[in-house]
Amino acid sequence: DTSKIEERFQKIEKALQSEKRVLIHVGYGGGLMANSLFILLDEETRKQVRNIIKDHKDDEAPLTRRYLVQSENNSYRVISPIGWCALWLEDSQST
Repeated sequence: DTSKIEERFQKIEKALQSEKRVLIHVGYGGGLMANSLFILLDEETRKQVRNIIKDHKDDEAPLTRRYLVQSENNSYRVISPIGWCALWLEDSQST
């Protein structure tokens, strides 16, 4: 379910529209999640695909993280995407 991620990005986008800001992705590459439909697969299928190259046993798939999560009652809650920063322009004061 990607609704929490979409919701977080929508909040960020709304904040950016209200001021002279720009959102920048920090880092490189996109990994399997960004360059495929991997995110649409169920957890078990993700593990099977990931384990073709190297067996990671029952670790959560994928191993790379694109957002912060918090563990709650044996499940995870999305807190915030990671690897992004907001830059904004301020008028300079002439002295």
